[in-house]
This record gives sequence, structure tokens and C-alpha cells, in this order.
Amino acid sequence: MIDTKEFKEPILMFSGGKDSLLCLLMLRDQLDNINVVFVNTGKMFPEALGFIDTIKELCPKFIELNSDRDRDWQVHGMPADVIVPMKSTYQSVKSCCYKNIMLPVINYAKAVDSRLLIRGSKNTDDYHDGIQSLSVIEGITIYNPIENFTDYQVREALKIFDEEVDIPDYFSFEHTSLDCMDCTGYLDKTKDRLELLKKRYPQEYYKTKANIEKIIAISETSLATIKQAII
Repeated sequence: MIDTKEFKEPILMFSGGKDSLLCLLMLRDQLDNINVVFVNTGKMFPEALGFIDTIKELCPKFIELNSDRDRDWQVHGMPADVIVPMKSTYQSVKSCCYKNIMLPVINYAKAVDSRLLIRGSKNTDDYHDGIQSLSVIEGITIYNPIENFTDYQVREALKIFDEEVDIPDYFSFEHTSLDCMDCTGYLDKTKDRLELLKKRYPQEYYKTKANIEKIIAISETSLATIKQAII
């Protein structure tokens, strides 16, 4: 395990999901020295916010940042898992998450001149960015404590900390970071999230469902145009 005291203003990205929680618990003996940074998109599930509130008690240096997710959608459009026509206002899921979750952390790291960024990134993640643990980018060492874990291994490892933390029910979901209730991306991984939305927040669910149907409709129209062009 890395000694965070060797680095200036170490930062641990915490989303409220299983991967970042395991990283935090693995480093719990060093939390006095770590800035635990959470980005609130303003669209998170109450369940996730409630859990994050309990984790704050473990973190002497807990920092909450905010991103204007609604404003980003107004300008750049909703995220989509598929390629949509250039004239339509949609963005990739990677772009949306980067601007609304990662970028605020990067800006904070620059502001405090941090030299260590700890992430719950795993090599098995579908959206892994390819940055390996202990890589140095613009003077910041990237540390991925669980990069060689699988999702199963993460869930098994968390059982060790059962007495320290009450693991929330949503940790059984395939996609455990509930950053945005109305997200229109990652749909192959978020069936559980949508079911939770429908059960507890039906108004938000039907609005999200309508947005997803818009993406499907414009995607199908675009594919039909492409097929017509190549035949």
C-alpha cells in the first residue's frame, strides 16, 4: 500500500460506489492525510447521498465539490451510448462523465497543487481510460489500488469491513455509482438503476424513459439513412 505522506495534498476520488469505497477503506489508516473528494452532480439518488453522509464521518478531510450537470445538458445534450447524427444535440457518456465528475476533481487538484490522485479504477472496467497505477501525468501520480480486482473480488473484499460500514443495497447493482438519477447512458449496465427509479421515483423514471426513447428514435432514423446510402 502506498504511503500518502510522501505526496503533497493526496486526493481520493469518492463517488459513493463500491470501488471508491473499497479504496477508501483500504487506506482508512491514512485518512487524516487524504483529501476525500466527492463531486455532487445535483442529480444523485437520495440513497447514495444518504450513504455518502455516513462516510463523511470517517474522513477528517472530506471535500464536496459541485458540478452544474443540468447546464451541461442544456449546452451539449444528453449522453448517449450510441453514435447519433451530428446535427442532433447529444454527447458521449465519456464526455458527460468527464466534464461533470472528473473535471471538477482535476481543477481542485490543480488548485491545491496535489501530487497524488487515488481512484477506484479497475482494468476490467468497460470504460477504463488505460491509465495504469503509478503513472505520472502532469506531475500527479495516479494510484489505482484495486486495478487488478474484478467486480466479484471488490464485493468479497468489502465483506471484511462489514462491522465498520453498513453496505447499501444498491451495491448489488452492476453499476453502483448513482451519480445521476436521469442518466441516459450506460444502459447495458443500469437495469437495476432504472428499476429503482421506477419503483421509488416514478416521475423521474418516466421523464428519463421518454429521453431514452428519443435517443432510440433518432438513432434508428440515422441507421436507416446509413443503410439506404450503402445499398
